[in-house]
Amino acid sequence: MQVFPEAATLGAPSWVTVGTQAAWYTSGATGAQSRYQWVEEPNGTWEDPATGKKYRRTDESGEGTGSGAGDGDSILDVVALEGIQAVGSWILYSIDRLTGSYTVAPVGGSRVPGTVVDGAWMHPDLLAKLVQAVFTGLQVLRDPYPVDGRTYDAVSLVSSGGGSYQSWRWDLASGVLLVSSSREDGAFSPFAAPGEGPPQANSLLGYRQLVSIRQRTTPGIGTAPPAWVLGTGRLGYSGTWTFVNPMDPSSGAMAMVMPMSVEATFTEGGPTWANVRFRNVIDFSGVPNASEATNLATGVGAWWWDPAALAEMQRGQVLDEIPLLSARMTVEDIVPWQGGRSVMVRTELPGDVFRAQFDLATGVLLGNELTQSAQGTTISVGLQQLP
Repeated sequence: MQVFPEAATLGAPSWVTVGTQAAWYTSGATGAQSRYQWVEEPNGTWEDPATGKKYRRTDESGEGTGSGAGDGDSILDVVALEGIQAVGSWILYSIDRLTGSYTVAPVGGSRVPGTVVDGAWMHPDLLAKLVQAVFTGLQVLRDPYPVDGRTYDAVSLVSSGGGSYQSWRWDLASGVLLVSSSREDGAFSPFAAPGEGPPQANSLLGYRQLVSIRQRTTPGIGTAPPAWVLGTGRLGYSGTWTFVNPMDPSSGAMAMVMPMSVEATFTEGGPTWANVRFRNVIDFSGVPNASEATNLATGVGAWWWDPAALAEMQRGQVLDEIPLLSARMTVEDIVPWQGGRSVMVRTELPGDVFRAQFDLATGVLLGNELTQSAQGTTISVGLQQLP
């Protein structure tokens, strides 16, 4: 924070180490504030005499205003600490409330100043200064706050006004974010029909609360990338995307099977990690459907595993467990592969089974299979060429 220049030299709190994993329950919603919206459209039946722009009304077209909500667990893995910098990777586990299953979505990762990591923590030395500070337009409060049966000595920062509200509450001792909430009122339409007020866009609501902090000990954490990662720069995979009606899994003969490709491109990151951009393309009857995302790649998957760690693994070994998600990662098998050996790693969580095969010599991901029973989908791809 610029009002405390010395904060730039603090770095991450002492409890944050390589392998620290913290999780927050996260929810969001959009709520309708008006029964319809104006949508600008060249062929619309309503015209603004002031601008000449044409609009349509969503209540006339049957679209309504739309609203919705979703929730899940947002998990931060601390990948590295480099001086006063912290390197972290975020994954969102969205909850399907009908089936109790999860949808896994990488959110991203980066190297940032460790003093304050948005949505995660603020160094306690900086919090101590906030308690004594006075800010225009902000309230700084100190109060006890209970979370999951434990009461924290908390520091809160509250901002309100202008159609928005935001609050953050941190534990004074550790600096971890305990809870945050936000509300952003929707803007009013620039156009209104004669005799009517302008409709208001949907409001946005957000909520976040700490649920767990743990230390991962998975073999391979904090190891250097194999030489081929930046030397190769790219991995290509091909396979299939399969859909079977989840309400009738026995209808396998009616399965929809489409070609699929995956491409991962690595760029330099740090001594123990690399940046990765990956692109998935599913060919729906000649129509490619592409999606892209970025995150960090490390020595515990998903694109490689540290070869030295692989060499020590044993069949049935538990590599990691996340009680919050009822998730468990194990060594499924050690199997021959092209004159050498490979390790099959199996990860299970409600609604999902993920099997990944790693080459013991290079650590590279040879292929994987993701089965999402609630969605009825299976993704199965294999490496096109060794690095």
